[in-house]
Amino acid sequence: MDYGAFNDFPQEGWRSPTPDQARAPEVQQARVEDVEDEDQVWMRFIQSYPGQVAKTLGKAQTMFDGIRAKQEVLGLDPWAPFADEEEWALVKWLISRVGQTAIDKFLKLPIVSGPASVAPKTYQLAQTQHMRTSFKSKYTLMKAVDKLPHGTKWQLKRINIEGNILTDGQCEHEELELWLRNPVDCI
Repeated sequence: MDYGAFNDFPQEGWRSPTPDQARAPEVQQARVEDVEDEDQVWMRFIQSYPGQVAKTLGKAQTMFDGIRAKQEVLGLDPWAPFADEEEWALVKWLISRVGQTAIDKFLKLPIVSGPASVAPKTYQLAQTQHMRTSFKSKYTLMKAVDKLPHGTKWQLKRINIEGNILTDGQCEHEELELWLRNPVDCI
């Protein structure tokens, strides 16, 4: 049987390379090399303008300061319309992490909606404490959430974009919606 090209066994007199002769395999991973920029400019550019460049218009209350001031006038806590800070934290978690169907199921759990129960004396340590929330259903929870102060209003601007694809010799157009808020009002 002729093995031809498959006969790759070392011949007599052949030696494996010594450790200094053997090359370590190149590591295939990302690395960062610090290379100096060739065109670095280390000077400031100042251009003078005639007259006044900017002007402070005055001081004003931020939207959030205004909301807090109204709450204080009405005698409300910062977490109003919720009963306390713990309830506020629960609602914040429910709204951000749980769907509305699951919120409804959660609020119907006996530990949330059931009356406080007292265990027999032999099981005093296993006494159940129920959550006391100011809302009893998803509906009343969402009504309370709707009472929270709102941010600035969203504005819709429609933009007509001309594309680079031709149809019947004319560039195609597409109308896009741009939803935005006034950034100054957001501060």
